Amino acid sequence: MTAPFSDDLALSRKALGGSAQAQEVLVQRLRCIGRILNARNIRSGLRLPTHTLEDLAQEVALLVWRKLGDYAGQAPLEGWAAAFCVHALHNSIRSQQRLTAKVTELSTEPYTLPEQDIDGVTSAMHDCLNRLDKDDHAIVQAKHFDGLTLHEIAASSQQQISFVKSRYYRALLALRSCLGNRKESA
Repeated sequence: MTAPFSDDLALSRKALGGSAQAQEVLVQRLRCIGRILNARNIRSGLRLPTHTLEDLAQEVALLVWRKLGDYAGQAPLEGWAAAFCVHALHNSIRSQQRLTAKVTELSTEPYTLPEQDIDGVTSAMHDCLNRLDKDDHAIVQAKHFDGLTLHEIAASSQQQISFVKSRYYRALLALRSCLGNRKESA
């Protein structure tokens, strides 16, 4: 039985085989991923911000490329990729809803340290910041002390936004761990 979209199947096999021309055609055809995600996001009520959709489009494109060997030509490449888009978008929206629910569970009352503890916390924070990698330290400082957004940090450092985000969140985990260890030892 031949695949209904045998031309798309042949294109995917050539791209996987290393044909630069087939890979270029495939990349052009899969540019629909961003448009599909945007359309689905609008249809769902504009739940995700643009930068999240851009990150999601990259993730879906990588996933489609990894799974390209499974493509059987039963649907057009764009339709096959659309299924990945739908699942990724739904998962991202669910994750965002879980995070929003956790944030709303937090107390709205600000926590204020007793006056005598402020100096100790400040010195502990600076000590933990100084233990970070130079680049991670610079990103945290730009975000929290200079008031820049992650997009502004990425633009000024000429890095991809995904790189800056991953370094930022890794730095926050390291800070949390460092401060937690200090708290337990105190």
